[in-house]
Amino acid sequence: MGLHTEVDLDAVFTTAQMEIQNGCSGLENFRRTLKMKYHMNITRSISREKVKFFDAEGVKRRKQRRLRMRQYFSKSPNFVWHFDGYDKLKPYGISIHGCIDGFSRRVIWLEADVTNKRPEVIAEYYLDAIQNLNGIPQKIRADPGTENGIIATFHAFMKRYNNAVTLGFV
Repeated sequence: MGLHTEVDLDAVFTTAQMEIQNGCSGLENFRRTLKMKYHMNITRSISREKVKFFDAEGVKRRKQRRLRMRQYFSKSPNFVWHFDGYDKLKPYGISIHGCIDGFSRRVIWLEADVTNKRPEVIAEYYLDAIQNLNGIPQKIRADPGTENGIIATFHAFMKRYNNAVTLGFV
């Protein structure tokens, strides 16, 4: 049996109001946010109560399975690149990794290889892309997988030391 600690319900109330107004929705997502961001470990019943109080319309929509599509916004071409791997074909020896521009949805790279988990392979795709396009994006978005760590390091380094502004890139 785990340790039970007292939870400050006033703090939970204030935090719940702020997080739900900022787009945090759903019972489990809300509980996880409070736990990870604010170190508040609350019960499902408290979470359910707060979500129902602050987001009654969202609860109703979710019960009806009528979810609203989130709005996505990117300032300009090459402002943000999104990349990820696809493992469903791994049993056949094919791993796919791709990257798209968030504004134009242009495919920056789409590569098939024997792996998409080795950081140096994924980093090579990134370096080739920035060399071919002669610039780097303002931001990158990816899951926190180990294969993306080198890209994050390269991106931070090049963004810091690249002063040339070319074609909307940094």
